[in-house]
Amino acid sequence: MVTHLTDVPIFNCSVFFVGDCDHIEAMDAIYKLRGKRTRCELSAGYDGLVRIINGDVYCWVKDAGRESIMMHEFMHVACSIMEIDGIPQCRETEEVMCYLGGWLKWAMIDKIYKKREKALQRP
Repeated sequence: MVTHLTDVPIFNCSVFFVGDCDHIEAMDAIYKLRGKRTRCELSAGYDGLVRIINGDVYCWVKDAGRESIMMHEFMHVACSIMEIDGIPQCRETEEVMCYLGGWLKWAMIDKIYKKREKALQRP
């Protein structure tokens, strides 16, 4: 299992990531990350899900090694961050979405892959 937390200061929220685990393990990890305050419901049968809880975004990806799934879920993360701030998704806000997607790749996805590589190298 790999976990990662990133604050998104310009949008005043945080993104919690849990990957390389099933939905039950992810729900437990998110529960612990939230200080055992709120359960996040995730469903079996998905490769990943994104949820908004109390103004923060939670992202689970069953297999973090699948780049297409990671990008798909992180686009949902970007949409969720914009939703939290009341920014509509339209032609006028397309640039916000694009910059946010690029920032999430730098701030989260690249770091998640580094953590994942280290974990896979351990004996």
